[in-house]
Amino acid sequence: PFVAGVSDSSPAREAGIERGDILQEIDGRTTTGRSLETIRKLFRQAGKVYKLVFLRGQKKITVNLRTRELLT
Repeated sequence: PFVAGVSDSSPAREAGIERGDILQEIDGRTTTGRSLETIRKLFRQAGKVYKLVFLRGQKKITVNLRTRELLT
């Protein structure tokens, strides 16, 4: 899955995730075969920390994402 957008003041922005990044791994496990809804459910659990690997152009980027409840 690719990142369609990143909201200001979001955990994704704070972790350095950018629009267009392609999510390849969550905690060392490939995202291949995982549905977008399954991935979204993971990130909606406040207080979790995930190690994520993205492809940004030809470069792999590793970030730690700490989830939290967002006010909408």
